[in-house]
Amino acid sequence: MARRPLARRLIALRITCGIVVLLNISGCMTWRAVPRASERTAGDATYPRARVVLRDGTALPLTDVTVRPDSVIGFAGAERTRVAVAQPQVERVETRNVSVGRTIGLVGGVLAVLALAALIAIAQTFSEFSAAPSPLPGVP
Repeated sequence: MARRPLARRLIALRITCGIVVLLNISGCMTWRAVPRASERTAGDATYPRARVVLRDGTALPLTDVTVRPDSVIGFAGAERTRVAVAQPQVERVETRNVSVGRTIGLVGGVLAVLALAALIAIAQTFSEFSAAPSPLPGVP
């Protein structure tokens, strides 16, 4: 019967770890500014998803984005409304990329939690061990 509380604790710990991992998966991504298109660029730059930050601080999340020397064109919202913004109004265009530092931190954190959980489980297993103590040798 001593195993049931331990099994419940391990299940609760696994569920907690799973929730932490799922909540932090998005932490591995970060927004990074892309280079501006210039008239010397051979073609227009395209991105499946981007965030256009205007000079007034407004951020426009767009899909199917094309960055041209004179404008940024994309589609906004579920209705896919076409949006075009003149380059002088654009502060920067950002795309989501994998952040190596955050990914390493997340993996390290998950491994640390798993190691701690294993140590706790081992410590609890040995603390519940109920063997008789060994007899002390007699002193002559």
